[in-house]
Amino acid sequence: QIKDFLNLNLISHILVCQFLVKHLKKNAGGDIIIMGSEAAIFGKRRATLYSAAKFAVDRARKGDGPTLIDSSGQRKYGHFVGDSQRYKSDEEKTSFDKYDPILKYKNNLLTSDTVNDKQISDIESRINVEIDEGWKFGQQSKPPELNEVYDDVYVSYR
Repeated sequence: QIKDFLNLNLISHILVCQFLVKHLKKNAGGDIIIMGSEAAIFGKRRATLYSAAKFAVDRARKGDGPTLIDSSGQRKYGHFVGDSQRYKSDEEKTSFDKYDPILKYKNNLLTSDTVNDKQISDIESRINVEIDEGWKFGQQSKPPELNEVYDDVYVSYR
């Protein structure tokens, strides 16, 4: 478990940085912002990711180069339908709602009087329409050609 923890929380970040440094040197600079996995487990503090993204956007608009924001997150469900999630403890499986960043953000907006229940309901309705339209598009689209099946997959299965 310690090895898995170190691989996820330390080694993966080191490898990403090693890969990016050569590009940052070639492009005369850039920034890498890594947000710890504790934020993924317990939910990010208000606007943490927004602040990091705003910094990156402002920096890019000034012509100061790219920024990588590495922000981990938890997933409520498995990687696929039928995933037993053996890699999660029982507590992790049942406590997601307590730390769900979407629910936390919604509650922050409501408690800060940024939006009201009606506005949240309208936003959720628009999101559901967009999801439904995407689903219909996918169902109506022809399947990919055999030689396209692995396009845009981040891991090589060939």
